[in-house]
Amino acid sequence: MVSFLKIAAMRKYIILISILACITNLNGQEISIREEYITFPTYPFSDPDPVALPGKIYPYFSFDGYSSSAISQKHKMVVMENKWIKLWVAPDIGGKIWGALDKKTGKYFIYYNNVVKFRDIAMRGPWTSGGIEFNFGSIGHAPTTVSPVDYHFQHNSDGSVSCFVGAIELTSRTEWRVEIILPADKAWFETRSSWNNPTNLKTSLYHWQTAAADVGDDLKYYFPGKAYIGHSGEVSGWPVMSNGTDISFYRNNNYGSSHSYHVLGEYTDWFAGYYQNNDNGFGHWSRYPYKPGKKIWIWALSRSGAIWENLLTDPDKGNKQYTEIQTGLLFNQEADESTMSPFKHLFFEPGAVENFRERWFPISGTKGITAVSPEGVLNIVNNEKGFNLLFQSLAYVKDRLQIIDTSGKILYEYQIDMMPEQLFEKSVDLAPENLTVRLKDGELY
Repeated sequence: MVSFLKIAAMRKYIILISILACITNLNGQEISIREEYITFPTYPFSDPDPVALPGKIYPYFSFDGYSSSAISQKHKMVVMENKWIKLWVAPDIGGKIWGALDKKTGKYFIYYNNVVKFRDIAMRGPWTSGGIEFNFGSIGHAPTTVSPVDYHFQHNSDGSVSCFVGAIELTSRTEWRVEIILPADKAWFETRSSWNNPTNLKTSLYHWQTAAADVGDDLKYYFPGKAYIGHSGEVSGWPVMSNGTDISFYRNNNYGSSHSYHVLGEYTDWFAGYYQNNDNGFGHWSRYPYKPGKKIWIWALSRSGAIWENLLTDPDKGNKQYTEIQTGLLFNQEADESTMSPFKHLFFEPGAVENFRERWFPISGTKGITAVSPEGVLNIVNNEKGFNLLFQSLAYVKDRLQIIDTSGKILYEYQIDMMPEQLFEKSVDLAPENLTVRLKDGELY
């Protein structure tokens, strides 16, 4: 009879062999997924209310105690990594993506918080900043935002790896699942979301996927649009306000309190941010009809916003202030409470299902952003003789990059054969007006 110790040893051996075998997939691409316990300085929460009071968070109860000092605590992380990017998923902290790293530059393109600092911000109280948070239900931040959720991770037959997270959201009685998928041969990861209302009652169609990124005086938001609406329904021009201020530059938001910009007015599949001094940034891409809402959140640049840098992280451990970039099923978050906005809140109907995909990726070397497609990031920079064409690939791209005039004549054509995060650059001696730049067989336009 085989002892339990021998069985356990055999299982460990089989798991180890499986992990080693999966580091290189069938296509020769390096990729891995694994579970780790990572130690963070942690500021815990406590004092649960013994009674779940009627209201928006019922049947959940809230927490009232928050620590001002840290303890050293291990947190479970699912680590996903290919040749170009690395990301962490925290199944015990709401299933959020804790952060994402661009291995080419060594920079985080999704904010990675070096501490776990719970603060009284969410529906039930405790909340952590950074990463990508999944909000499905009645309002945000979701009641599961710091609670353990169901999770599973696996290798896929196409060479990619996936981590699934999800939960039943009791306030709305809905069910949500997100597959976080990392391909072996791409410099992006994808979130594939499914949200189901299995009840015979309608509920709030509230979903915002909230990502975070570092801020800096050199940060510029590239959110295609012509206007923005605020939480109260107020309207203003975007990116230039009526007073001439270009608020797409982070540093120009040094007025008033914290800012919410729900940008709209242009049919586009992407938005991005770029740090001009460091020549790198972050980007998002999804089909516009599925996720038309795109929002920027900025803490006040005055002292009233700066205090949150210390409240939500430890600056002496390498973190600083952050900004949020959010995607939603609707144009703005609180339109039902405003008489000013024509964009009213909608209901999640009985038996309805919402499915959508979103891609997140690093950008570097392009000096800015003009257009984004599944193939890569394009920027056009004027120079004395014409313009420079810069294209960073996000996948293996074999195509022809064309420059075309208004009559459809191809003026220049470049054969490109690129690997992910490779940079193509050309100086073109043409005035940049009235020209089209496109990939012949791709979506870049």
